[in-house]
Amino acid sequence: MNGKRLATPGPRGLAKAAKRRISKRIDQLISAEKWVELEGVISKALVAAPDDHWLHVRRADAWYEQRRYRKAATLYRKVLELMPGCPLGRWGLASAELALGAHPEARKLFQSLAREKPEVMGTRVCGEGVRWARGVVADANFRLGQLAEREGSKVVARRRYRTYLRTMERPALSIESRKGAQERLSALGVRGQGR
Repeated sequence: MNGKRLATPGPRGLAKAAKRRISKRIDQLISAEKWVELEGVISKALVAAPDDHWLHVRRADAWYEQRRYRKAATLYRKVLELMPGCPLGRWGLASAELALGAHPEARKLFQSLAREKPEVMGTRVCGEGVRWARGVVADANFRLGQLAEREGSKVVARRRYRTYLRTMERPALSIESRKGAQERLSALGVRGQGR
């Protein structure tokens, strides 16, 4: 990233329509695992908006998807130095730390996300809407449940999976599933809840 300052929305940053178009294209390329083309799209967008932290997060996301966890974690950290509250940056770094086996660091980041109020997270500068934010909060609880299970803490795991299900009672965009949480609760000796 250039300098220490990030572009704020406006003339120097990408217009919302351009960002939506680029976001859709980035998602398509990640799904298709077209890494070289993806790098080109992100690099071209960064020429127009070199300090756009969202583009840097998406570049780190692409590295994460390619299992280049250390490289992704390094870029997520740079993003978070400049935009400490960015939920996408925190989620990405937590996931990379988890993949690298740095569970305490991952837990701290997932906890910071799980504590957020979706109505606040979703409407801040880095927010992508309340349904999206509710999904991030729910998914952070799911990941914390997985971490607790790995550590043998059934009580904490149950509480996190139940929190995931309660959060999902309202509209949310989650990458996890209610069924997955219910299966984990069942495996932990608890009947699931929710729909």
